[in-house]
Amino acid sequence: MRGNTVLAQPEDSGVLRIDEQTGRGVAIATDCNGRFAKLDPYAGAQLALAEAYRNVAVTGATPLAVTNCLNFGSPEDPGVMWQFSQAVTGLADGCLELGIPVTGGNVSFYNQTGACRSIRPRSWACSACSTMSRVAPRCSGVRMAN
Repeated sequence: MRGNTVLAQPEDSGVLRIDEQTGRGVAIATDCNGRFAKLDPYAGAQLALAEAYRNVAVTGATPLAVTNCLNFGSPEDPGVMWQFSQAVTGLADGCLELGIPVTGGNVSFYNQTGACRSIRPRSWACSACSTMSRVAPRCSGVRMAN
């Protein structure tokens, strides 16, 4: 994004300037914790969503939507299919609670080594955007895009 990156690492979300004249921008954050998702896929997906939502909100932006990236082992394994089902339900329930839609995403299965070494389930959530036109407090005078 060249010179239009306003907020980046080590911050928990990124802000990109969209318009030099108005100073409007877009805030984005991605989050996931595979350990939480393995222990409780339903709550793990909600925790990822909540963290991404908070990380966008603290920039001064208003989170509007979420995109997911769901990664699991073999769906032929009933335990993995249960994890996937719980993560999808947790993400859907969390989005309903926050009043934001899932605008897209992807699902990746068969992330494992051999017949028994499956990755930890990963329910990535990416919360993005804002309709704010006021100055975002943490972003050096950048106003969020309408």
